[in-house]
Amino acid sequence: MSIDNSDELRSGHLSLSELASKIRGVISDSFSGKHFWVVAEISGHKFYKESNRHYLDLVEKLSGQNSETAKIRTTVWSESAAKIRNFEEQTGQQFKDGLQVLVMVRVEFHIVYGLSLFIEEIDHSFTMGNLQRQRLLTLKKLVDESQGKIRYENGVYHTPNKACVLKSVLQKIALVASANSEGLHDFMNNIRHNKFGYTFQIDHYQSSVQGAVAENELKRTMIRIYESGIQYDCVVIIRGGGAKTDFLAFDTYGISLAVARFPIPVITGIGHFRDVSVTDLMAHVSTNAPTKAAEFIIVHNRNFEETVLKLRQTTIIRSQQILSLRQNKLSAIKTAFVSNLMMVVSRKKERLSKINSITLNNARLAIFEGKNSLVHVSAKIAAIPDILLQRRQQELNIYRLNIKTYSINFLKQHDSKIKAYTSLMRIIDPRNLLQKGFALVKFKERIIVDPQQLKNGEKFTLLMHQTEINAEVISTNKTKEHEI
Repeated sequence: MSIDNSDELRSGHLSLSELASKIRGVISDSFSGKHFWVVAEISGHKFYKESNRHYLDLVEKLSGQNSETAKIRTTVWSESAAKIRNFEEQTGQQFKDGLQVLVMVRVEFHIVYGLSLFIEEIDHSFTMGNLQRQRLLTLKKLVDESQGKIRYENGVYHTPNKACVLKSVLQKIALVASANSEGLHDFMNNIRHNKFGYTFQIDHYQSSVQGAVAENELKRTMIRIYESGIQYDCVVIIRGGGAKTDFLAFDTYGISLAVARFPIPVITGIGHFRDVSVTDLMAHVSTNAPTKAAEFIIVHNRNFEETVLKLRQTTIIRSQQILSLRQNKLSAIKTAFVSNLMMVVSRKKERLSKINSITLNNARLAIFEGKNSLVHVSAKIAAIPDILLQRRQQELNIYRLNIKTYSINFLKQHDSKIKAYTSLMRIIDPRNLLQKGFALVKFKERIIVDPQQLKNGEKFTLLMHQTEINAEVISTNKTKEHEI
């Protein structure tokens, strides 16, 4: 398009309004009815609730730098304000400074306010995709630069922090949270007022959890916890709800790496409602809210307590079973001992009787032989001289003395054995057990030891010292005292 310069040539100058009008005409001719999709960053955003209008600048910056290469004033009229609300609902992002967006704009030039852009549409998928690309790049960097310490296998990121052993009971906790935040109050309220009455030692490490300074502050806080020398059971990082852009600090490389390498199990309770942050993926355990982090710790401790209670109950039941088996075995041994003892007593009685008989027979035989010898000697004495008679008399006296001594010694030896066997018989004699308060159960002319041999209603006899009691079975119970 050509511009007519005849007026300028005649007058030599233009008024500002005339120049502005000419510019407006040129822009109107070039951009009227046209729309353009533009990628830019939001800057200087202001919202006026009374008029339901948004005012901002769309800027372009050099990659990795803060210097602006382009900047245009932009307006969102009330009829298009719903586009921003829809964008925030769809993305979970707050429409604010620093956010890179893809927007459809129309170009206008006002002779007073100059060049302006008016936003007609906002592509929310671009913003979401851009954030996702940044997350993926961060995850790739973590894996590539960890020298195998961070691995991605079967849909799960394996980190040194996840390899840390989580204690059965979590009690000493390092809590990372901003001061006086709702997330902090929610966590403390849930952890302190748990229904099981668990108590905890919680050390609060204050740190920013959003904004430009959050990454460095969070890293310094993790270093403080490590250098404290306190043997914490776990570290809990919490943040309450908010816009998606408020959680960008937890997608940064620095804090994610610090969590992945931390030697104490890290539990995250970040109140985001859509995606899981990179920090969540690196942590030992991730939950989606401060209250959920508190619940995890309480449930974790409760699970251990229930395991202990179950083990205790199992131990009691097993002990009772073993005791019952031992009692049954002892009863069987007792029965077998009594039976064997009675057999031994019977055998000893028979042997003692035989010994007595043999002893008496030997004594009688010795006396008889002695008498025969005396008669024989006496006959010889009558036939020999007195001197020989005297000698034989001496020999006879010695022989008689020897016979007497032998008989006495023989009887003493066997009398000792008889007394020993008699004492043993008295000890093991069931009648002696009855004298001590024990009783024997007699059923159908035989002694029984197992109550289960008796049935309800059957009659039996209790043999006691100098007493017999007739009784009837009412009930039997293997694990309790017998009720008769």
